Amino acid sequence: MKRIVSGWIVPFFLLGVSNPSINPRTAQLEIFQNALAAQAPAPQSSAAKKTAQFLEQFGGTYTKISDTVWVVPFKGKAIDSLEVLVVVSPESNLIVLGATVVKKKNLKQSQSLLYRLLKYNHVADYVKVGFDDDDDLFVRADLNVKTLEFQSFKEILEQVGAVADELYTQVKPDLVGTP
Repeated sequence: MKRIVSGWIVPFFLLGVSNPSINPRTAQLEIFQNALAAQAPAPQSSAAKKTAQFLEQFGGTYTKISDTVWVVPFKGKAIDSLEVLVVVSPESNLIVLGATVVKKKNLKQSQSLLYRLLKYNHVADYVKVGFDDDDDLFVRADLNVKTLEFQSFKEILEQVGAVADELYTQVKPDLVGTP
């Protein structure tokens, strides 16, 4: 016998259960719960809720892309417009704040540039500078939402924007084309 529950067909009993340690009723309940969980939207994590609250408190403009991704625009001295991504990992309590400073196609890589970036990484507080999987130059900060307070979130979000702007100035001699 099968019963339809909100579009899901859930078996009411299991045939051919050969392992005596498996309780057919428990297995049946588990299948039912899994079917209902699969169709229900996932609740927003506490990390995502806290991040959304921090962004509201921040007071600046931002765009919500999804329940775990926001974009915060910044205007710097060297960069007219910069987008800082705020991403919450759904599996953990990690918030990543990051910005692409220069795309790979607009940056002439050299030993001198790489040396300057390593030196700059030592100077920057709370953020890291590097190349992403596409070889774009980025600035990023990883934060643990469990121990994070609004003031720290705000300072580090602003620092990601400021460091990206300052880093752009540092790599300007290495730019090719329009960034």
